[in-house]
Amino acid sequence: MEKINNTLFWRWFFIGVNNEKPGLFKFLDIWLIFYIMISLIFSYLFKNIDIKIDNTLAITFMGVLIAVAMGWSGNILTLLNSDEIILLSKKYHGGMLGYVFSVQTAVLSLFLTIILWLFCYTFNSYILLGFCIFFSCISIRECWQLILLSHILTFARSEIILQSINQEKEK
Repeated sequence: MEKINNTLFWRWFFIGVNNEKPGLFKFLDIWLIFYIMISLIFSYLFKNIDIKIDNTLAITFMGVLIAVAMGWSGNILTLLNSDEIILLSKKYHGGMLGYVFSVQTAVLSLFLTIILWLFCYTFNSYILLGFCIFFSCISIRECWQLILLSHILTFARSEIILQSINQEKEK
């Protein structure tokens, strides 16, 4: 078990801990090609539109995503503290660290996206708009994964409880 400190997340994200792949690899999938295509298309379509108007909507949208992410993060962290999920995390290849840092990665992607939109607003560049759209796609995916993780943990917890109840009845 790794010693918990304020650099552990970054080691998990870039290098990997406990003989696991780095957390950065969770972003490297076929969807990146789709996000790049969406970013290129939209940045080209909107290159002549005043980005400052679009930023008002984008910042509002990112605020909503942060609120959703924080709400679901709280739900997930509550589930992670249950005895059933603690037992389950011992069987999960990433362990509890993988669960917690996945939530932290989702929140980090949202913060980075908002910072990029602020730069885009400041410098009014359609190339930067492409990066903003790309990171927005990733942030939406990460928020959705928080919701899925919450549902999966809820179902897993209920299954573990039902199994323990059935085992108690058999005795």
